Amino acid sequence: MRGRLHLLPYLKSALAVAVVGFAAHALTRLVPLPHVSVLFVAAVITSAALWGLGPSLFAAGLSVAAGSFLFYSPIYSFHVTDPQDFADLAVFVVVAVLTSRLAEGVRRQAREIADARLKAQGEALREALINSVSHDLQTPLAAILGSASVLETIGEHGEPRARRELAATIREQAERLASHIGNVLDLTRVRSGQIAPRLELVELSDIINGALRRKEKALAGRTLQVDVPAGLPMLRLDLFLMEHALANVLDNAAKFSPPGEPVEITME
Repeated sequence: MRGRLHLLPYLKSALAVAVVGFAAHALTRLVPLPHVSVLFVAAVITSAALWGLGPSLFAAGLSVAAGSFLFYSPIYSFHVTDPQDFADLAVFVVVAVLTSRLAEGVRRQAREIADARLKAQGEALREALINSVSHDLQTPLAAILGSASVLETIGEHGEPRARRELAATIREQAERLASHIGNVLDLTRVRSGQIAPRLELVELSDIINGALRRKEKALAGRTLQVDVPAGLPMLRLDLFLMEHALANVLDNAAKFSPPGEPVEITME
């Protein structure tokens, strides 16, 4: 399999030379061209830009063979007798090699720039994720510590209602903190390969209902608008992971959308 993949760029280069050869052969029947070998530079440049230096040099060799066979006297022979034709082919070889190296250099630079851009984007995303996770963990933790501190201060002499409210705040924020920590752990497991998606046919309504159950408290007091047309096909996916992802989206919608605005779930 690897051998086939290794040869594939060379086969594509050969196809590019064949396409140029047929096009040049048809063109020379209409318009006489003194230096028809120049047309094969297109195949060489294409091979260098798309598949690298090796395939482009391979295309250059095939181009010389195709040019001498199809266009230089004697026709349909690899033997070139005219010194001018031989010089023409020699110039083509030099131009093809130089063009191949230049195109490969441009290709390598473009790849390095793309890799650097992807690395920078990855670092930016990583930093944003760390900041987001830090904020998500610090906010409920600060609420828990503040409520516990107040509860400790008022002690048994505080109003029962106030103590119940503080205890409810601690429980709510502790659940929120546990949810964030669970998300971080799940992400770590997914990236390390410990969690493999279990694919199965799933109804979209099952995903929505499960996510709504998960975020029932977060969506309390919100108007929900669910638009799922009838007849949508079942999807092959991991129900738990997709439900978990939608639950996080609903949590963000409840957290960051203006108060009183409805939360809409639309699927097409």
